[in-house]
Amino acid sequence: MGRNVGTIAVRCRRHPSLYGDGVVIMPMHSNLSGLRQFMKSRWILPLLFFIFLLLPRVILAQGDAEAPKGFLASIDAVFANIVELMSLVLFISIGGIPLIVLWLIGGAIFFTIRMKFVNFRAFKHAVDVVQGHYDNPEEEGELTHFQALAAALSATVGLGNIAGVAIAIQTGGPGAAFWMTLGDYSG
Repeated sequence: MGRNVGTIAVRCRRHPSLYGDGVVIMPMHSNLSGLRQFMKSRWILPLLFFIFLLLPRVILAQGDAEAPKGFLASIDAVFANIVELMSLVLFISIGGIPLIVLWLIGGAIFFTIRMKFVNFRAFKHAVDVVQGHYDNPEEEGELTHFQALAAALSATVGLGNIAGVAIAIQTGGPGAAFWMTLGDYSG
């Protein structure tokens, strides 16, 4: 935790009704000095060296009897072992529900509460922004709010996400659709 070194007042001039009187007081923390001190530790460089250079060799040595041929095959072997270890941890079942599902739902609930239910409070505001209620033709720029949103969504939601949802519904049935909908509304 960084220590509090002061406060800064930020005025929101565009949407004062959403943020109360338009002034937000935020504490400033000196977290950067703690990061610098952490990086100056004598043990951090050997640890990073071990993690990024020696650990893949150890994982490869524990792999199959056949050594991978070629650079790409060795990288694939390293990441296959890492993914296998991660799947052993992430797909542990707790009460019949995989840990990864509990983690995602817990994160959605935490951030919903931490941000004071902004996904529900500001929903009407988000719809108003997309509908163009805050567009000003005299402002610089060529994109409207809706065009910027559409471009961001088209870059984010690609064929992989669509195929992932289709595979989840095909594999998990109606339960997968229910949990994806619940996760969507909560986070």
